[in-house]
Amino acid sequence: MKVILKENIDNLGKKDEIKNVSAGFARNFLLRKKLAVVATEQEIKKAEVRKNKQDKKLRAKDREIEEMAKKFENLVLNFKMKADEKKHLFGGIGQREITEQIKKSTGQVIDEKSIIIEKSIKNLGEFEVLIKLKNDIIKKIKVIVSPE
Repeated sequence: MKVILKENIDNLGKKDEIKNVSAGFARNFLLRKKLAVVATEQEIKKAEVRKNKQDKKLRAKDREIEEMAKKFENLVLNFKMKADEKKHLFGGIGQREITEQIKKSTGQVIDEKSIIIEKSIKNLGEFEVLIKLKNDIIKKIKVIVSPE
């Protein structure tokens, strides 16, 4: 029996995909729990329209991410922090501080979770920080910490 999935289902498929499943599985599970509908011509056309809209949204989002990545091309963030004689900071620089500095310097708002700090920033000096904008788009930025 052919059905159109209404949601992403593990080990079966993604939303709006047409799947061929056993009649019992379709009737007793998918249709009963409203996870799928029977694949009639009308439902197939509706699914295609939804899929096209979703594809357009994804392409627009990809373009937006690529433009954001260009802004991070040669980005250098400067921090002035208090430090002791051994060049250890009295505080640290984390994801929150980096996102705030990016917002100030570029105007871009990014999620703190997308910032990857390999080593904690607790000393004066230069550091590289990664920003994961998308699975395949990762940008390096330079963070310079100098004394106040």
